[in-house]
Amino acid sequence: MSILKPNQIKFGDIFNNVKEYLTKVYNQTGDVFSPSSAYGQILNVMQNFMQMVFLYIEDSIVEQNITTASKLKSVQAFSRLAGHDPTRSISAQGTVKLKWKPTVVDLNASYVNILDKTKLKCENNSLQYFLFISNSLGSIKLNKNDNSFTYVKIIQGEIESQTRTGDGNPLQPG
Repeated sequence: MSILKPNQIKFGDIFNNVKEYLTKVYNQTGDVFSPSSAYGQILNVMQNFMQMVFLYIEDSIVEQNITTASKLKSVQAFSRLAGHDPTRSISAQGTVKLKWKPTVVDLNASYVNILDKTKLKCENNSLQYFLFISNSLGSIKLNKNDNSFTYVKIIQGEIESQTRTGDGNPLQPG
């Protein structure tokens, strides 16, 4: 005798099939398997476990299909299979130390103010860089009489921005 019927794979139906089976096998009334009895609580726990197992199986089937996958990790994995690298570009980064050097340029000022995202061009490799100043002012001040170094993050590349309107759906096409 089969406990579960293949055409009834629903949580309530499975619970009822198991309850009917146990009632017939042990010649007990339905009261023995009520939610307040030990057997009924075990059945409820098993039902919850089965719900989680079915949910996991359904989710894994959905995420294994390229047309129905919705999780970011699954979509990125499928794009890698298709030969695309879905990560954002990663630029070279480093730190530069800055200090006022009055012998190089003679300015008639007591300090120089350097703004965030100041563009620089390297003379050695002709690549573009910009300074990333993360303080609340968005700038650093180099004093003429200060001999200490100021450390600033530098990032290779140029800053670009785009404006888009989203519709609220995850992973919407760009």
